[in-house]
This record gives sequence, structure tokens and C-alpha cells, in this order.
Amino acid sequence: MNSSVCRVMMGVARLAVLGMTTTLAGAQTDEVKEKPPTQIMAVTFAASALAFGASAFAAGEQGHDVSAITGAPIVMGGPPAPSPATQISEIPDKFVVPKAEKDYLKRVEMIPMRDGVRRHTVIMIPKGAKDAPIILSRTPYSAERHVSNNNPAMDALLPKADIDFARAGYIRVFQDFRGKYGSEGARRGELADRAGACINDGQSDAAD
Repeated sequence: MNSSVCRVMMGVARLAVLGMTTTLAGAQTDEVKEKPPTQIMAVTFAASALAFGASAFAAGEQGHDVSAITGAPIVMGGPPAPSPATQISEIPDKFVVPKAEKDYLKRVEMIPMRDGVRRHTVIMIPKGAKDAPIILSRTPYSAERHVSNNNPAMDALLPKADIDFARAGYIRVFQDFRGKYGSEGARRGELADRAGACINDGQSDAAD
């Protein structure tokens, strides 16, 4: 209830007390004289109680402590209201973001060639694969780059050109050239082979 209504109630109570006081002041008339003193006191008490109750109600509506006015007992030693700092929170002390389960197994191997040089190789195996076909790509641009987005789905992890292979259950392999990124040895590629410098010597990417 707003303060305007409270003020109206208090005004009505005061008018009631004023009216009763005027009645008592005119007690010299025969009508009032005929009333017993106890009835006059009861009317006066009722008017006073009405004014007092309106005042206490207005104070309570405005958020004031009315225990001192109404004489209401104050409970001592009761359980205190929980403060915001002690309230139980629904947020856990340590929140761990659940990780989606991957549908593939990633292996990184250093595979030796015939001359002993090891080449960095990334192998992507679909879960549950058995006797699955393999597609191998050798690259001078880092084998890890092709599987670097950490997507839990293999068809979204691999390059777009490999989506159909991933969905068909192929094992996908990426391997660094000799002397590039994670692979050992020196880079001796197709141009050297064409020149006849190292054909069939087992030290070129074509020979591997």
C-alpha cells in the first residue's frame, strides 16, 4: 500500500477521535447525560484504538520497526537470516567443460625409410576401423596442418576434399617431405630425380 492511502487512513482516524471528543464535550445535553459513564469510556477507547492502529499500520507499510509502538515481542537468540555470502550457490567451485568424444584415433609416428631417415607421419584412424583402405599424402607444407582444427568429428577435421573418404571409413595419412617440418634428412625432390642425380639411390621422395 502506498503512502497516500496510509495518510488517508490516518486522517480518517484523527477525524473519528475529534468527533468522539466533541461528543464528550457536549455531554451536558440530556441525551449524553442519560448514557452511563462506562459506555462513554468504551466509545472513547474504541476511537483511540482506531487512531493508534492506523498509525501503526502506516508505519509498518513505510518499512519502519513497529515493535516499539505495538509492544510486539522481539525474539532474541533466533537463527539469523543467511547473508548473501553464506547462501548455497548452484555454481560449482570448479567448472570443467565437457569434451565431446572423438570418432577417430590420431597417431603421430616417425616412420623409417630404407636408408634409415625417419619421416614425420600423421595417421587418422576412424574408430572401429578394421582392414580399412589407406590414402597417403606427402606434403611440403606440414602434415599437422591438415588436422589442426581439433574437431571431434573426423569428416570435419580433415580437409574438404577428404570428407567422402572420412565418411566411407578410410584411414587418412599425411607425411612430411624429407627435410621438411618434422621429417629427417635432406630435401631432394623430383627435379633432382629428373636430372638423374639420385635416381634409385633411395634418398629421394620418389624413391621412398
